[in-house]
Amino acid sequence: MSPSSDPNREKIKKDPSKKKPGEQKSHNGTTLKKIVDPDYVKKIPVDKTTLPDGKYKDVGFESRQMIDIDISRVECHRKRFKARSIL
Repeated sequence: MSPSSDPNREKIKKDPSKKKPGEQKSHNGTTLKKIVDPDYVKKIPVDKTTLPDGKYKDVGFESRQMIDIDISRVECHRKRFKARSIL
């Protein structure tokens, strides 16, 4: 049995924080803008047989944007040479 599910465990109540939730006041948040002409649009059909009984009407659609970022690791190999002294 894990300690968190132990019914005989002594529970300690914490005092509520006096800090306000959210980010720091000086932080300027940014949001990505939607692309007007995306490379790919995926339409997801709704199987109406899986919906509960009732009357439904088409009220439009909800669109979301997903951006894939390809992060690659590049290794750089270099050779170091030491000059020979000529006597």
